[in-house]
Amino acid sequence: MVMQNVTKTEAERRVAEEIKKNSSKKILYLLSGGSSASIGVAALSMLDDSVRKNMSVAMVDERFVPYDSEDSNAHLLKTLGLLNYVSKFEEILEVNAGINRNQTAKNYESKLASIVEISDYIIAVLGIGADNHTAGILPGINFNDSTNLVVDYSSDTFERISISPHFISSIDMIFAYIEGDEKESAVMAVSEVHDPVDYPSQLIKNAKQYEILYNKGKLE
Repeated sequence: MVMQNVTKTEAERRVAEEIKKNSSKKILYLLSGGSSASIGVAALSMLDDSVRKNMSVAMVDERFVPYDSEDSNAHLLKTLGLLNYVSKFEEILEVNAGINRNQTAKNYESKLASIVEISDYIIAVLGIGADNHTAGILPGINFNDSTNLVVDYSSDTFERISISPHFISSIDMIFAYIEGDEKESAVMAVSEVHDPVDYPSQLIKNAKQYEILYNKGKLE
């Protein structure tokens, strides 16, 4: 389902509405970086504290950089004020700089599995890039046979850790927030049939439900 040319405020409200609708359940709320980060954090600001206290907040994906790096998705989320709305935030990166990428991914998978076990409903807010990447998974990266919840790999820009295609099928609702007319072809590609290795955005269709919130004109 594509909601065409929604404003940022409309996108934030739509995410908040989904949370409120399921507020009697224990919700796992997954957030990413990029332009979707502000949508995910702003939606939390629209909720009563009683609703937020019944939520676990964790990450869709992360760049494997030093814990305090400004390049990390967690840094962006915290800069946007995430910690004003939640008391606990499960980050992927760890303070211990001696842990390698693969072990960091395994540690996050263990934490994520524990949260999933106590959760009744999973909501993810993420983006889609002009190159059709999503959830930190870039074109040409094939994790479709993995049964892990979390995967890690190296790209031309950053080393990365992400939820897996396998885990995406466990998500009850994905909101993909996309900004800019330069991404129109990426938005349209989701409704088409493509190989998910070349078009990772196809993976969001594995979720139980999904909505694309397309802000073509970057409207506030």
